[in-house]
Amino acid sequence: MDAALIAFLACIATSTGGRAARTLGALVQAHGRSPALLVTAIASSLAATAVMALLGAELASHVIGQPRGWIVAGGLLLAAVELAIPVRPVHLQEPTLSLGAAALVLFARQQLDAPRLCVFAAAAALADPLPALAGGGLASVAAIVLAWLWLEKFSQRQKLFYFIRMVLAAILLGAALLIASIAP
Repeated sequence: MDAALIAFLACIATSTGGRAARTLGALVQAHGRSPALLVTAIASSLAATAVMALLGAELASHVIGQPRGWIVAGGLLLAAVELAIPVRPVHLQEPTLSLGAAALVLFARQQLDAPRLCVFAAAAALADPLPALAGGGLASVAAIVLAWLWLEKFSQRQKLFYFIRMVLAAILLGAALLIASIAP
C-alpha cells in the first residue's frame, strides 16, 4: 500500500503542467472537447503507465540488491532531467483527426515522461508492478481529467508550472543521488 501511495504522489506531482497536458490541449483544439477523446486519453495514459510498471519490475527482477538501487536511481534521474527540460507549445498537424492517431500521439508522449519514469522507479524498487501500476494508474487518470477540465488555466500558468517542475526535478535529483550513494 505504501508503494502505491508513493507512486500516486510522485506521478500526480510530476504530471503538473507537463507535456501530456499540453498535448491533450492541442488534441482538444483539433478534435473538440469530445468524451471519446477523454476516454482515449485515459486509456493511452493507463497503457503507458502499465508498460513502464511492467518494464521496471521485469528489469529489477533480474538483479538482486545493490544493482536494483542503481536502476531506481537511474529512473529518478531520468525523471529529474525530463522535468528540467522546458515544456514547449505543441502544434499538431494531424490530417486524419482519428482517435487512434490521438491515442498513439499521447502514448508516445507519455512513454518517457517524468510520471511514467517515477512509476518505473517504484516498480523497480519492489520488482513488483502492481503497487506502482495501481498508484501511477490512478494518478495518471486524475492528471488527465484535471488537464481536461482546466485546459485554459494550464495554458495561462506555464511559468508557475515550470517553477514547480524545477523544484520537483531538484527533489528527484536529490532522491536519485541518495539512492545511488546507498547502493554503491
